[in-house]
Amino acid sequence: MKTVKLDKKSPPVDELLAFARREAILLVFDQEVSKLGSNTKFMSFLEERSREQGVISIE
Repeated sequence: MKTVKLDKKSPPVDELLAFARREAILLVFDQEVSKLGSNTKFMSFLEERSREQGVISIE
């Protein structure tokens, strides 16, 4: 998987599509990462989810 940071110097959309045709890509927005990292409610949610154990049946 290729990680692509989207900021002011982001690749053009056609280049992103070319990457996606070859392999999975993860688009990362710097502003989004910064805001989520300082969001206590979101961080609490992630902490709670990380403590969950087991498997949920599809049934």
